Formats: sequence, C-alpha cells, structure tokens
Amino acid sequence: MKICIMGKSINMVSGHSKPAFELARELIHAGNDVVILTNKVLPGFKNIPYQSVCHENFEILTPSNSLILDLYLGKNEVLNNILNDSDIIHLFDYISPNLIKSCVKTSVPIIYTLNGSYKVRIGELVAAGAPSFLNMVKPNFLFTPIIPNAVFKKKLNNFDKIISTSNYMAEDIFQLGITKKKVEVVPLWINMQNFYDITENDTARVPTFVYFGWGSSIRGVPDVVSAFKLVLRRDPDAKLIMCFTGFHGIEEKMYGYLLKKSEIAKSIVLKVGYDPNIFKLIKSASVVVLPFRSTAGYAHPPLVVLEAMALGKPVISTFVGDVPEIISDGTTGFLVQPRDVKALAQKMLLVSHNRELSQKIGNQAQDYIVKKHNLKDSTQQIIEVYKNVKEEFHG
Repeated sequence: MKICIMGKSINMVSGHSKPAFELARELIHAGNDVVILTNKVLPGFKNIPYQSVCHENFEILTPSNSLILDLYLGKNEVLNNILNDSDIIHLFDYISPNLIKSCVKTSVPIIYTLNGSYKVRIGELVAAGAPSFLNMVKPNFLFTPIIPNAVFKKKLNNFDKIISTSNYMAEDIFQLGITKKKVEVVPLWINMQNFYDITENDTARVPTFVYFGWGSSIRGVPDVVSAFKLVLRRDPDAKLIMCFTGFHGIEEKMYGYLLKKSEIAKSIVLKVGYDPNIFKLIKSASVVVLPFRSTAGYAHPPLVVLEAMALGKPVISTFVGDVPEIISDGTTGFLVQPRDVKALAQKMLLVSHNRELSQKIGNQAQDYIVKKHNLKDSTQQIIEVYKNVKEEFHG
C-alpha cells in the first residue's frame, strides 16, 4: 500500500505526533510505501518546499509556506500527485477531509488518528487552575471552547475511519453521536527498541524525582513542586529534575522563572528544551512524577507516561482522563487524586525509600507496555484498518 501520513505540525519532539514517525518506520518494515507531509521537519533539516528528506526509509516533504494554504489553492502539482498516488491518507492533525478531497481526482480513504482532545473545555482549565488560562493565546484553546458539539460531530463524521488511541477518547466522541462503527480503538504504540539499551547514570545517590513534558498547571507542575517541598523535610538531600519542552509559551516560561526563584531552587535542576539524553536522565531517576490536573490540550494517553513505563520506572500520576487505563494503582504505577499534594508526597517517599517496591513496579510497568502498547501489534491492527477501509470504500 501507498500511505500518506499527513499533519500541519507533526514532528519528532511533540508527544502528540512522535507516534506518526514510529508508525511510518514499522509500515515500511511491513512492505508499504510511506511519505510524510508536514509543515515541520526534523531538527537539522532545512525546510525546502517539497524537498524529499529521507529518514529511516521514509520521505518527509514540506510545503512552501503552509500545507493548508497549498491544499486550499489546489495548484501545487507535487502535493496533488502525492495525494492522488496514495491508497490511504492518514491524518495526525485535523485537516478538513473536504479540503483534501478537492485536490484528489479519484477518491482516497481518509483516516484520522484522534490522540488528543478535539475541544478544550473551560471546566478543564478551571480544574487546572488560573495559570492554565494563559494558554488561551493558542488558537486551539481560544476557539474550540465556543464551537458547538454539532460542528465537531459533522467534522469527525466526514472521515472514513477514526482511530482513537484510548477508550477515554473513544467514549468522548461517542457522546457526540459518532457511531461505534466509525471508530477503531488502537492502543498508542511504543517502539521498545528505543528503550532497551538505555543505561542508568551512577550519579543518583540520593532520592531523585523527575518531571518531564509541558510546563503547565494542567500537567500538575505546582503540585510536583509543593509535594517535593514536603519530601525535603524528610530527605534534605533529595533532588527534583524538571524538564520542560521549551515550546509551550507564556505559562511554561512563568513556571521556569518561578522555579529559579523558589526557596528550594538549590534542590531543583531545571532543563528547558529538547534534550537528546532525556531517556537516560529518566532511567537514572528514583521516581517519575506526572500529576495531571485535567485533560486539556495534550495527547491521550500521555506519551510521557508510556515512555517512563517503557524505561521500567515507577510513575506516580493521577486519576485523570485515560491515565487509569494505563496505570493500575499499586501494580503498574501509583495514582493519587489531582491536587492532593500530601498524598503525592507520601507516594514519592514510599517509592524512593523502597528499592524492592520500585524495581517491582517498574518491571511490571515495562511488561505492561510490551504487552499492551507495543509498536508491532498496533501497526498490524492499523494495517487491518487500512485494508477494511479500502474494501468498504471501494466496495
């Protein structure tokens, strides 16, 4: 099959779109032809209009200015040829199917991977706290809360198939009135080959806690810091490593500033931006702490949780969104109620002081990822979706 993976901003840094590249590699290994269309390119590559960049056996092509603009104008021959030559168009960002179809002479099935909230709800921002409203400057935060659900239902129904990466997201769109026949649930996939060879540093002689991802109250950054203050009363030498993505705007910058000015700044290591050694850093930690407050604006399930579990680390998170689908409390990780700083600190102390428990939970977490979220099984399931959609579409 010839498959076009497509999105406005899929890149190898964002948790929302990293799975697209892993899927592309595995589809190639299964004997398919794959091309990726995106406004973004990998770090180190020049953004040359529709210049083919070969990476891991697949091609990445980028438009002159905007993929959406080129689709709207419909006059770019290279883009039109790619779309017309595809057996399947697989979107990882929302792009109107009608816009794509206007560039295609013969109809091609269009599949959409729903691995993030299609709508930001004001209640979720309220649950996360006032600082989360700083994200309202982002277009998807600013406009989607006021769009009626009927509009989302109509948009989503235009796809030939929707792949949901969690039951949580599937149930959410079923509430819109999307039929179950339209949706296929495929567990978000992890390429375990990326994690098996990661080694630990020998520097973690004291309890070391790691948070990584988007620096936001939505992700529970204030709760990590407050819980760590309680931990320091018991373990004055403990360390907290905060790794922010570096591209999430005003709120992330605000928390970076507050961490540097904090009374416990000497016990905190702040890293901002993509760090190629991030997995080694996580592997060396005692515990990974990811206490989400709400589900607004990030991938579902959170890739950071799956990656930490794939590294065999115990993760402490919250009963929010689809996190309980992944983490079974006390078995593959630990869960507390959102904003419960005291309970969070107690779990942090419990795991960091019990090496046997930490190792047991970490091993069980890794085993779970291998069984339920491995790349090969999810890719095979997606290939079956492609085949069924093609048969239905051309039948």
